[in-house]
Amino acid sequence: MAEIIKFTEDELSTLRSIQIEYQQIIYRLGQLEVEKKLLDKKSLELNTLYNEILSKETELVSQLNTKYGTGTLDLESGTFTPLE
Repeated sequence: MAEIIKFTEDELSTLRSIQIEYQQIIYRLGQLEVEKKLLDKKSLELNTLYNEILSKETELVSQLNTKYGTGTLDLESGTFTPLE
């Protein structure tokens, strides 16, 4: 049977320190994965809202073009200049 070797206190301390560092990194990686999932969800929500607004804009432009023809709109003054 092989002889049992006992590590020194310094060696044990170093090993424990490394183990704690590994645990901290694994915990932080887990936190990062959760944050990524939350960001993905938020991104999907914002993209959906963006597409809804884009659809509203497209519909409004179509309605205004039908009503007034093509031209340019000055939002500051609220005026429309038809293209000739």
